[in-house]
Amino acid sequence: MNIEKNILHFVSKKNYIPLTKEELAIALNISFDKIQDFFKILSSLVEKNKLKINNYKYSIYEENKFLKGKINFTTKGNAFFICDNESVDDIFISKKDLNKANHNDYVEIEIIKNKTINSKAEGKVIKILNRNSNLIVGTFTENKNFGFVVADDIKFNYDIFIKKGDKNGAKTDDKVVCKVIEFPDKKKNPEGVIIEVIGNKNDNKSQIISLLKEFDVPYKFSSKLNKELEEISNINIEKEIKNRVDFRNLFTVTIDGADSKDFDDAISIEKKDKDYILYVHIADVAHYVKKGSKIDNEAYKRGNSIYLFDYVVPMLPKKLSNDLCSLNPNKDRLCLTVKMIIDSNGNVKNYKFYESVVNSNFRLIYDDVSNFLENKVDCFKDEILKQKLLIMSELNDILYKKRKLRGNIDFDFPEVYIEFNKDGSVKNISKKTIGIANKIIESFMICANEVVGRHFADISFPIIYRIHKNPTDEKIESLKTYFSHVNINSTKDDLLSSKFLNNIIEKYKDTSKSSFINYAILRAMNKAIYSSQIDIHFGLASLFYCHFTSPIRRYADLTVHRSLKNYLHSVNHISKNYIDYLDITSNHINESEIKAMDIERKLEDIKKIEFMKNKIGNVFKASIVSITSFGIFVQLDNTVEGLIRYEDIMDDYYIFDENSLTAIGKKTKNTFDIGMNVEVILSKVNDITNEIEFLLNR
Repeated sequence: MNIEKNILHFVSKKNYIPLTKEELAIALNISFDKIQDFFKILSSLVEKNKLKINNYKYSIYEENKFLKGKINFTTKGNAFFICDNESVDDIFISKKDLNKANHNDYVEIEIIKNKTINSKAEGKVIKILNRNSNLIVGTFTENKNFGFVVADDIKFNYDIFIKKGDKNGAKTDDKVVCKVIEFPDKKKNPEGVIIEVIGNKNDNKSQIISLLKEFDVPYKFSSKLNKELEEISNINIEKEIKNRVDFRNLFTVTIDGADSKDFDDAISIEKKDKDYILYVHIADVAHYVKKGSKIDNEAYKRGNSIYLFDYVVPMLPKKLSNDLCSLNPNKDRLCLTVKMIIDSNGNVKNYKFYESVVNSNFRLIYDDVSNFLENKVDCFKDEILKQKLLIMSELNDILYKKRKLRGNIDFDFPEVYIEFNKDGSVKNISKKTIGIANKIIESFMICANEVVGRHFADISFPIIYRIHKNPTDEKIESLKTYFSHVNINSTKDDLLSSKFLNNIIEKYKDTSKSSFINYAILRAMNKAIYSSQIDIHFGLASLFYCHFTSPIRRYADLTVHRSLKNYLHSVNHISKNYIDYLDITSNHINESEIKAMDIERKLEDIKKIEFMKNKIGNVFKASIVSITSFGIFVQLDNTVEGLIRYEDIMDDYYIFDENSLTAIGKKTKNTFDIGMNVEVILSKVNDITNEIEFLLNR
C-alpha cells in the first residue's frame, strides 16, 4: 500500500480523531528522512479535496457545498460567513457575491472555491433566510432635495438614501434610527425612512442612547415591573432578620469608586494571633429577586449592568440596585456572608457561609483609602477604621504573593480616566491610577469567589463557573514567534505556564517593550467565559473559580447565590433540566458580556475622538506600540492611539521587516522599533470610523 492510500485508509477509520501533520507522521511511523515528502503528500491530498484541514488537524474531506449561517462584514465591504456548524472554518464572501446580504444576516451560501492550506474557502450567498434587522442607527446629513444616513456600525457598508418627505424632522448631524425599506443592489444604495430622531451627535446622552440602540440593549424598565417592585419595597425585613446570623456588631466597610451608587460587597476583618478572619458580605439579591419573576426575567435579559462613565444601564431597577440591595452605610441589609480563616501564607484554613444581616459603618472611596495606606495621608479620624485598613493591607500583601507564586497573570495595561465638563463634554483624558485599595478589594473578592467555586466542586453540585481555558496551539505558536522578535526564547510548555508569562511581564515592566509584551500575551489568551463545566482559569491560575461577589450587576453571580441558598437550606435536589438551564444561561450571559464590553469600548473611542478633534496640528510625545505592513501605531501619554502611515514619512521609503517587527528605511536604514519614543503631530481625526492619524514631527 503506497503512502497516499495508507493516509486515506488511516483517517477513514471510524475511531479516527483529527491529528496534526506531526501527529500523523508519528501514527504512521514515517521516518525522519521522509517527513518532508510526507507533508507534501498531505498538502496534495488537501488540494485534491481528499482531506480537509481545520485548526491544523487533518480529516477526510466530505462534500458539503450548501451551508447556513451568519454574514459578518469587514470594513472594506467584503464578508466572512460564520457557519452554524462550528467545525467549519469561516468562509470568505466577496462583495460581488453578497447578493444583497447585509452584516449579520442569516443566509445560505454555496461554496465556490474550496479551502487550501494557504487560503480560506470562498462562497457566494444564494438565499437570505433572515434579515438581522432593517433598523439602522446612524448620523443624518441633509441635502437640498434628499438626505442620507451614515450607519454607526462601519460594517454596514452603504449610506442610506432618505427622500425629502421621509426625514421626520431630522437635521444635519442628528443621531437617528432609520428603517431600511429597500435593500441595496449593485446599482444603488439602500433606501430608508427615519422613524426616530435621538438628538445631536455631539450630545453626550444622544451618543449613549445611539450606542444602546445600535447594540439592541434595553435601557428602560417597563412599567409592568412596578407591581413587583412595590411588593418588594413593602417587605419588612425585621421578620427575616430573626432567621439570620447577626453581623451588625462587626466593624464593616464598603470600598468603591467615588461615583459608585450600587454597593454589592462589604468587608469585615479581624486578626487573631497569626491568622486573619475575613468576612466578605455580599448583597442577598436572591432574597428579593425570585427566579422566574418579571424582574428576574428582565435581569436575565440584560445579563449585566453596563457602565458608561456617568451613565449606568443597570441590570436591576434602581430601587433594588441603589437602595434595597445596596450595602449603604448605617442601613440594615440582608447578605450572604463568607467567613474565612486565612493563615499567614494565604491559605484558607476554614470557611463557612451564612445568610446574614449587616450594617456598614463607613462608605469608603478607593482614592482615600489608597492615600491613607500608600501616602500616609491622615484622612480618617476613626482609630478602629485605621487599624482595620492596615490589617486589610497586610492580608492583601499575603494573598497577592500567594497568587503570584502560583502563576496569576498580572497584566500591566494603562487604564483610561476621562474627566467631563458639566455639559458632558470631555475636559481631559489621562491614565487612571490603580491604588492599593482597588487591589485589596480585588484580592478579597477573588478569595471569596475561589472558596465558593471550590465548595460546589467538592460537593459535586453544578453551578456556573468562570473559566479561562489554556491558549490554543495556534496562539501559542504565534506568541512564540512574537517573543522571538524581542529575543525571548520559549518552549510550548513555557507558554502554557501562566507563571512563566507573568514573570515575562514582570521582567519587562517599566521598559520600552512592556506594552508590546502585554499585548502579545493578551492576544494569545482565550476569552474568559461562563460555563457549567469545571475548567481551569488560566489567567488566575485557579482551578475552581466562579463569580459570586457582584449579584447586583452580574446575573452569573445571582445564579450562584441561589445555589448557595439552596445548599444552606439543604435543598440539594437537581432537576433533570438544570444543567441545560445552566448551559443556556451561560451562553446568554457570555453574549451579553461581550455586547457590554463592545459598547463600553466604542464609547471610550468616541470620547477620545471628541477630545482630540480640536487639536489638529498639536505636537505630542508618543511611543510606538505596534508596527505593521502599512504603518506604525503610536500611543500618547494619555492612552490615545493612532496610525502613522508609511507614505506620510517623507525622508525615506520604509519597509516592514516581519522577522524583527521593525520598519526600516530603504536608503537611510533608519529603523523604527516597538517601544521607541517619538514626537508626533495630530493630522486627522475621523469621527465616523473613530480613527486617528499622526505625522512624525521632524
